[in-house]
Amino acid sequence: MRNIPRPAPARFPLALASLALAWSVLAAGALWAQTGSPEEEALRHALSDSNNSPQGYIRELTAFLDKFPQSQRRSEVEGVLFRSALNLKDLDRIAAFGENILARDPDNRMVLENVTAAELKLGKEPHLSKALAHARHLEQIPGEKSPGGTGPEEARRRVEEERAKARALLYIARATGLLGKAAEAAPIAVKSFDTFPNAESAREAANWLAEAGNHAEAVRYLADAFIMPDTKVSDDDRASDRLKLGEMYQKWKGSDAGLGDLILSEYDRTSALLAERRMALKQVDPNLQAASPLEFTLSALEGAPLKLASLQGKVIVMDFWATWCGPCRVQHPLFEKVKERFRGHPGVVFLAVNADEDRTAVAPFVKAEGWSRETYFEDGLAALLRVNSLPTTLIFDKNGKLMDRMIGFLPDRFTEQLTKEIGQALGSNAEGKEGSRGGS
Repeated sequence: MRNIPRPAPARFPLALASLALAWSVLAAGALWAQTGSPEEEALRHALSDSNNSPQGYIRELTAFLDKFPQSQRRSEVEGVLFRSALNLKDLDRIAAFGENILARDPDNRMVLENVTAAELKLGKEPHLSKALAHARHLEQIPGEKSPGGTGPEEARRRVEEERAKARALLYIARATGLLGKAAEAAPIAVKSFDTFPNAESAREAANWLAEAGNHAEAVRYLADAFIMPDTKVSDDDRASDRLKLGEMYQKWKGSDAGLGDLILSEYDRTSALLAERRMALKQVDPNLQAASPLEFTLSALEGAPLKLASLQGKVIVMDFWATWCGPCRVQHPLFEKVKERFRGHPGVVFLAVNADEDRTAVAPFVKAEGWSRETYFEDGLAALLRVNSLPTTLIFDKNGKLMDRMIGFLPDRFTEQLTKEIGQALGSNAEGKEGSRGGS
């Protein structure tokens, strides 16, 4: 039995928690100290005296760098300092330590975003100009490379790419506006909203549109911020948006008359926009909003995708496997034996469901092993069904309800147990051609 590997998260060299990263430096420092150099001894004492706290790291490691500015471990130490500043929400130090890191690693997105946000919050020159330059650079950094094709990973990649682009545009708009150029900031903020609609970008657009004197459009975008479904928006945020919306509308129209109709109109417009985006993503991942197995469509190694809803009324037997899974290879003939027992039975469907991350390995594998090419890809179904190890065999009844889960390799009793479970799912003791005679 082996855990199914999950897609690797985006790799940010400095995205670890400050405590974990500091301990790695501490461990390294203990080794360096064996040679007894003054620098190594000073680093060991600095880490020891920090009391494992963000404040302590900043105090002791800043003093260490002042004493050893050319330290070979400067990048690791500055990583700890940057994380410590983030933990403390110390804007000045986030900016200062982050700028040092960006001088060496200008495309580090995590650091770049945090430094840009800090420079914006500091809100004066030269911070605003630095924020604008960083945000423009952030917009140009390429996103995660697409492996091509469709499926949940491609849909996730596209969403993350759009979100990152929109965030960079929002920072550009905010920096531009704070530098006194509201008329230039407004269309950039609108573009941010169009790229990835959310309450923050709608609020940003409303702010700079109002500053530029375009109250009609400002009211529309503030209404969008108020009604936008967004998990990051609290009840207090919505109350604040509603209050500002009323104030802005009255300033524009002189009364509240018509505000309700405007909110309803924006609700319809925004709902249509979000529905259009969902439909576009469903072209990439048809299972985007699937909440039950029978709502899934599985892409095939060969031929047309399979809508599991088309199998309703039948007992469905799913065998989850992968090319790297040794026990899957041994169990496969046993699965095929059970499949043969029910050959021709109109009430049972057997599905081989592949869980490989690298799908290009599947076709050569089944050819080399002589397996059937009638194989489907899991396309997010494994996560929904909590298939965390391979091999796993699932049996669904005629209504699509999961009846049984056979986890791991069961060589001594697999065929008989699976045959029995299928018979029970069929609602009778008829257990295929061989009944209960077969064995493993």
